[in-house]
Amino acid sequence: MTKITVKKGYLILIPPTIRKEIEIKEGDSLIIESLGEKTIILEKPRSKDPFEECKGMWKNKKESLFAVNYVNKIRKGSNRFDHKNR
Repeated sequence: MTKITVKKGYLILIPPTIRKEIEIKEGDSLIIESLGEKTIILEKPRSKDPFEECKGMWKNKKESLFAVNYVNKIRKGSNRFDHKNR
């Protein structure tokens, strides 16, 4: 838990450790929610497309190459999409 001070104009400064943890940048919008008399939550909203958030997450990972090779091996062993056998 981190203590912050409300400045003039009701401005608050989000500590650098928290900004890094939830990847807040200047210009980002945040959601604020009250959970009662003394508790609030600041949340960074998700992007509209959850697939965009995941895009590139396996780039340059050894595991992704393993997965691609595994799927290709399964596809080669399957006649399901082989139009010559119909």
